[in-house]
Amino acid sequence: MRRIIAVSFLLLLLSAGCEPNTGEVSGKVTYRRQPLPYGTILFYCSDQQIISRLIAPDGTFDVAGIPAGLVRIAIRTYPPIPPGFQIPQKLPPSRNAPILSRAPVVQPSGNTRQQVKIPRKYSNPDESGLVLEVSEGSQTFNIDLDW
Repeated sequence: MRRIIAVSFLLLLLSAGCEPNTGEVSGKVTYRRQPLPYGTILFYCSDQQIISRLIAPDGTFDVAGIPAGLVRIAIRTYPPIPPGFQIPQKLPPSRNAPILSRAPVVQPSGNTRQQVKIPRKYSNPDESGLVLEVSEGSQTFNIDLDW
């Protein structure tokens, strides 16, 4: 009986150390030599996992937890949601809330952005040509989309 417990404990210890190695990839996406102001970066991992993150307004991204190994990458852009866009809601008044004569209005700022249309091939990981060998730990991968 002690032997079974000892073997079970040993297997438990060994399996705890068998987590797959992961890496963190950060970088900057540019298009026409300018930072891509928004969009999504998608990592298609060899284990069929897809990891996606938003691209920051300055074109940067930071993605952790990517399994080590070869990944294919896709970049997608979408039309931005206009600043100040709100869907009016009629909610019942809450207790102890101040009484407002009318709902506050959010004015759109003058900084409206247009969709940055990139070549369609970048939205497909099989056509983008963007491939990276992810290693354990942190690494930088800057992406310059050609035009």
